[in-house]
Amino acid sequence: MRLLFALNRVSNNTCGVKMSKYEDLVNTIGKLTKASELVKKHSKNIREQETMATAHPLMVLLQVPKPIVVDGDYDYDKINFRHYDLDDIYDSMDDVRSALIDYGHTQDEADSKLKNTERLYIKEVWDTKQAFLSMEGFNEHIRQNKHNLERPRSYIMHAFRNPEMKEVLESVHVLADATEALRTVLEDLIAREAK
Repeated sequence: MRLLFALNRVSNNTCGVKMSKYEDLVNTIGKLTKASELVKKHSKNIREQETMATAHPLMVLLQVPKPIVVDGDYDYDKINFRHYDLDDIYDSMDDVRSALIDYGHTQDEADSKLKNTERLYIKEVWDTKQAFLSMEGFNEHIRQNKHNLERPRSYIMHAFRNPEMKEVLESVHVLADATEALRTVLEDLIAREAK
């Protein structure tokens, strides 16, 4: 804020072409100030979570369970049933029989149609939906979107084997320090100009 105040003072003391340069500089510094505050906040959040794992930097993934159909010879969590005359998937053969009767078949017809029921072997896997820089970002997303998420979980993952993400996450710290240093230099220059 001191920087913007000093810039406004300098721009009010000048005229013509110089003033528009200062106005552009004031706008740019305003954007830089806002970006600087965001980068510092994210940098702080990333640094505070460094005790969560031994490898760094970390990413926080949002995952939700996703049912997939697998072969019955392999690991599965449950069996569901699907009948070709019905649109839904059912938890038991009794549920299929009841649905066929509700659909208009007699008990005997429903029993004979059960042979057209397919077994579905279901395995729940964790599906990644989002990635976050910090637990704070993850928690804020959950707070805002919990009504759209079924059994969400956080999954902490390090980025040390992902050079691109590692550079991005480490750059947040560099940007936080650099923008603060740049603001200090600009404040000094503008203070001198204002005299």
